Amino acid sequence: MRRGGFTMIELIAVLALSALLATAAVVNLAGVREHADNAYWADQIERYDQRTRIIAERLNQPLKVLVDTERNELRRTIADSGEPIGDRLRLPKSMLVAGVRLQDKTTAYGLVAIPYTPRGDSSTYLLKLAGRHDKSTWLLVAGMSGQTTTWNNATQAKNILTALAGRNAG
Repeated sequence: MRRGGFTMIELIAVLALSALLATAAVVNLAGVREHADNAYWADQIERYDQRTRIIAERLNQPLKVLVDTERNELRRTIADSGEPIGDRLRLPKSMLVAGVRLQDKTTAYGLVAIPYTPRGDSSTYLLKLAGRHDKSTWLLVAGMSGQTTTWNNATQAKNILTALAGRNAG
C-alpha cells in the first residue's frame, strides 16, 4: 500500500521546472528594464535638445551641442567662443551613445558638434543609444522642429534620415 506524499523524483522535477520558469522570468524582465532605460535616456536627450533650442533663441546666439561618445555625455557651448553654457547630460555606463549620424550621412564617433542657429534650429541628426545587452535605440531629432522619434530598428531610422537628406538636397 502506497503512503501519501511525493516521491523524491517528483519533488526534484517540480524544483527544476520552477527554476526554469524563474530564469525565464528574470531574463524577460531584464529586457523590459533595458527597454525602459533606453526610453528614459532618449527622453532625457530630447529634453536636452529642447533646452538648447530655447537657450539659443533667448540668447540670440548660435550654439553647439557636443556629443562626446568617449565620455558618454552631451554638453552645449556658445558656437563662436566655445564657452560652456548650461549643464551637461551624462549618461550612465550602462547606456552608451554608440554613434551619431548627421544629415550628411556621416557616422561619427568621438566628439561630434551639432550646430544650432540663433533661432534654435539644428541639423537633423540620429543618435544610437546602446544598452547593456546591445539593445539599441535610435533617436532621430528633426532639425527644424526638434521633434523626436525613436526606433529599435536601425534600418528604419537610417532610411528616414537618408530620405530627409535627399529631400533637403533637392
